[in-house]
Amino acid sequence: MSVLVPRRPRGPDVFGYLLMNNRTRFTRPRGLLYLQGRAQSVDPLTQISTRRTPQTERTDPEQVRNSAGGYVFQADDEVRIQRFLTLGTTGGTYYASEQKLTKDNTDLVLELARRRGTWLARLAREISVAGRAPRQQPAIFALAAVAGLGDSAARKVALDAVPDVCRTATTLFQFVTYAQQFRGWGRGMPQTTLIRQLPRLTRLGVLDGGIDSVRDDACAQLVDAERLAKARVHPVNLLVAMKAYAQGYSERSKHTWMPDRRIVNALDAAFYASFKTVRPTGKRILLALDVSSSMGYDQISGMPITPREASAALALVTMASEADVDVVGFTASDYWHSSTAITELPISPRQRLDDVVRAVSRLPFGRTDCALPFTWALEQNRIYDAVVVYTDNETYAGPVHVHQALTQYRAATGLPVRSVVVGMTANDITVAHPADSLSMDIAGFDSAVPNLISDFIRGDL
Repeated sequence: MSVLVPRRPRGPDVFGYLLMNNRTRFTRPRGLLYLQGRAQSVDPLTQISTRRTPQTERTDPEQVRNSAGGYVFQADDEVRIQRFLTLGTTGGTYYASEQKLTKDNTDLVLELARRRGTWLARLAREISVAGRAPRQQPAIFALAAVAGLGDSAARKVALDAVPDVCRTATTLFQFVTYAQQFRGWGRGMPQTTLIRQLPRLTRLGVLDGGIDSVRDDACAQLVDAERLAKARVHPVNLLVAMKAYAQGYSERSKHTWMPDRRIVNALDAAFYASFKTVRPTGKRILLALDVSSSMGYDQISGMPITPREASAALALVTMASEADVDVVGFTASDYWHSSTAITELPISPRQRLDDVVRAVSRLPFGRTDCALPFTWALEQNRIYDAVVVYTDNETYAGPVHVHQALTQYRAATGLPVRSVVVGMTANDITVAHPADSLSMDIAGFDSAVPNLISDFIRGDL
């Protein structure tokens, strides 16, 4: 039996004609093309195409196989990391488990933390601050990775971004937890950042007693002399930090916190550790602290610490290395009484620094007479090999000049008493006589001051 096939046109329109004819039907069983009543073999070459390919087959050498078995293109690092920071990996996907998805993404995070840490930290902060991600964990993890694995510049960027990303106690604790997975409070989390964040960490509960490991790690880092030296932490910054932290409230905001005793003790120890080891002189030394009005009014380098407080701190450093030291505070004789306005200070090197600073701050104010330490020592028959005066040099209220009083004291004791004047403000005056080889003038709150004093008194300078 056969059927009549309509007359077909010649040329390329033949196949289209057959498709349009309602009396023509096609079926395709088992590799054969059937035109009703006829069978033809399929040409295998017609199955090869670059325009239409099953997704289970690769069409480009750059394609990779996805979790479902199809071939797709690999997203670059920037696309992948943005997806991670925005979407996270919690719960996995339909085709990939949470564990595999997390590992693939975190491997990329760690690689970028080492290779492009600054860029990654800035991107994590940008996404978090802009509110582009429903959860903060990915951004926090990225910052912790950079803080632990990045170079010094990247670590600084990451740590500076922490307050912006970790805005609650929970998120801040997450950062600490993630950071400990890499290097903890390692040598790359800068000292200055930790010191600056202590009030915030305490206020948000990260350093609570229930998280001893975090607090202990923080304390250990604070007192590490090598880290302090590497970070170039100046003693005055530690003094300011301890004063601010111990008072329990911020001068610039309404924030308050309960100071942690161990943190205060660590800051106290860090202050001493910020100075190089001072070699003792074995000499008899008088430390004289100017506590006049001007010493309590000015500030050092614009920071909330007065010369009066700073001089007490420096005196403690010397006391910690010397066995035979007396400390006095002096102003000047007042107009109505004959007292010398000089007081022996019951300061012990075993006292905590903030206690001493607080005690000295409460001393009565008055005028300035920098000759008083020498006239007092002479009147009291006190014998010293050296007298160290911490002052702003604004002396005016004494009946005798400082260098004259020093000359009289040397003559009375018969000793080549050395005099050190530590200027606590950046003015252009000094009470030390320029021609006196046994007198030395030192400028300001320099971290080298205790060693300079020791070397000079010993005769090494």
